[in-house]
Amino acid sequence: MTLLKDIVKIEKGRKYNLLEENQQGAIRVFQANDFRNENKPLYTFDKDGVLAQEDDIMLVWDGSVGQMGFGRSGYVGSTMVKLKVKNKKQFSSFFIYRFLQTKSEYLKRKATGATIMHINRKSLEQLEIPELDFSDQLHIANLLSKAENLISLRKESIRLLDDFLKSTFLEMFGDPIANKKKWKSLQVSEYGESRLGKMLDGKKIIGNNLKPYLRNSNVLWFGFKLNDLLEMDFDEKDRIEFSLRHGDILMCEGGEIGRCAIWRGELEECYFQKAIHRIRLNKNIALPEYFVYMFWLYTMNGGLNKYMGAATISHLTGEKLKKMKLPIPPKELQTQFAKIVEKTEALKTQYQQSLQELDDLYGSLSQRAFRGEITIKDESLLMAAEPKSSYVAQSNIPDNKRGFAKQVLGGKIVSLFKDDNNFTHIKFQKLQYLAEQIAEENLLWNYYRQAAGPHDNKFKYSVIAKLNENKWFEERNYMFYPLQKANNVDRYYKNYFGNKSDRLNELFLLLKNATEKFCEAIATIYAVWNNQIILQLPYNKSEIKKAFFEWSNRKEIIFTEDEFEKALEWMKKHNIEPIGFGQLIKERTGKK
Repeated sequence: MTLLKDIVKIEKGRKYNLLEENQQGAIRVFQANDFRNENKPLYTFDKDGVLAQEDDIMLVWDGSVGQMGFGRSGYVGSTMVKLKVKNKKQFSSFFIYRFLQTKSEYLKRKATGATIMHINRKSLEQLEIPELDFSDQLHIANLLSKAENLISLRKESIRLLDDFLKSTFLEMFGDPIANKKKWKSLQVSEYGESRLGKMLDGKKIIGNNLKPYLRNSNVLWFGFKLNDLLEMDFDEKDRIEFSLRHGDILMCEGGEIGRCAIWRGELEECYFQKAIHRIRLNKNIALPEYFVYMFWLYTMNGGLNKYMGAATISHLTGEKLKKMKLPIPPKELQTQFAKIVEKTEALKTQYQQSLQELDDLYGSLSQRAFRGEITIKDESLLMAAEPKSSYVAQSNIPDNKRGFAKQVLGGKIVSLFKDDNNFTHIKFQKLQYLAEQIAEENLLWNYYRQAAGPHDNKFKYSVIAKLNENKWFEERNYMFYPLQKANNVDRYYKNYFGNKSDRLNELFLLLKNATEKFCEAIATIYAVWNNQIILQLPYNKSEIKKAFFEWSNRKEIIFTEDEFEKALEWMKKHNIEPIGFGQLIKERTGKK
């Protein structure tokens, strides 16, 4: 073992004259906020500072003790320190960084200070670093990074599924407050029967212990352990009035009002009590999956404001709840949404289980890695836990450059296709969608279902208008003409997409002079097939075909089954096949 003080040089950061926007010649300044996922980068023109390189470790010294960063260069702020490895042939900076991450809680416990915590320098310097071969250090650091990346991917996948259900609801039913689709409105008392609980001395009661189980997601499913419920006896009248049935909706009266859940309990006898509303819907009128999403969005958009009392702690009384008028779309449309919810929530449950397994595996790897106990078996376990379909790919494009990279890709497409007689706005959009998929780049994803295929309703402003602003191309009468800086497109394209240009250029060559109709077919097939992969459904040609023709009435009108077959075979022949990249494209609400 070697003490950390013998491996690294510790240098305290300093204060700078800060700028809130990047300017030419400015230097990035890192502060504690940059390690709390806050996206407010600061800069300075100061020439004298503590400069960290990409292989230096930045550690928060004051305040948020234990947070750290690696792989970025810039000045180190006054509440941080820079750790520079002295002998980089003996110790890997990345390995030391990963080791320090496992000691974050230890550094917090040893911190000093009453109001603002500070790292205890001695506790840091006396950390014992295991002496491993340099190659083993790299292996351990890379293995832990891979595990961390998989955890991030799983969290992102779960978040995207929540976003997908929210956007699907809004597209199918619209904002429940504005009700621009003009659905009929009913009072909650007409939706079904509702009642507020009361304090019971009962058996298997769900009461005030409910709140911790209201997760921060759009739909909330209960999953109680038996020891979370109270066991008592009570009379037959209460047994009838406050019982729960499979499919009942439970809603908080106070606190997080509007957070409601579908009771999926398997217990024979279970009851609810004070501070909870039970809503038992008339299944001929409304489905619980529709109601919980509708009520959640209704709440989030301020729909409850006029029903809240003036008390310090707001609450929704039983009488006010019953009188609330809420939109009620056709039962058939609710059923369609309920099926989407069922499939998506089943996938989310799998992802959450996988996330827990990955968290446990990461903890185990972290504990054993620095004792030299990592084996090939651990690598295999990690590979087995890797997501089968990925929403996020590795990218060299910074988040703050994705919008510009989207413009560059659009500029490249225009430069290649501007003289193509079939180059319409529809073909342009389909080429852009396919190119982003082939490049596996999420360039401000905004695609949803439109009659002609995957469509970005911001495309006209986020790409086409920017071509003119950047002085690359000007559109006149649906034709594109080069401007004075058109040659800059290739330089930017090489910078952002150089490592993927062969695959992209192959796509562009294959679709050069292809008809708008053919490009529409390819992009739509790609989208419905990609959705199947994201939902972890096996390849099924008949399901892809069904989804293609159900996309919109337009498909049934302008495409024959033979044209679909030929387009699909063309994709297979040229290896234009999806891998599950990106997000689920919103479900259509009806044929267009």
